Amino acid sequence: MTANIEIATRKVVSPRIRETRTNIDFVEHIDTTTSDDPDGRWVFVADHLDPHKSEEWVRYVAAAFTSEQDLHDKLLAFIDYFNAVLAKPCRWTYPGEPVAA
Repeated sequence: MTANIEIATRKVVSPRIRETRTNIDFVEHIDTTTSDDPDGRWVFVADHLDPHKSEEWVRYVAAAFTSEQDLHDKLLAFIDYFNAVLAKPCRWTYPGEPVAA
């Protein structure tokens, strides 16, 4: 899954659930996200697309869901729940002053 977090609301937006998570997938995600407001000011921070795969994690996920569609549906349901219940507006505390070296 590739998704964005809207900083002001901390809501998950534009989730893309795909079989792969490659550089091409990421570029497509950015293109789709920015197409709604091509003149907007966008900032993206990425985690270098490392899916942190391990055999144990793959087994856990395979046992937890009945199918890829089940996984997809439950991810989207959790995002809906998160956005409705857990996402809270960000309160900025940084005064904007440079940190002394």
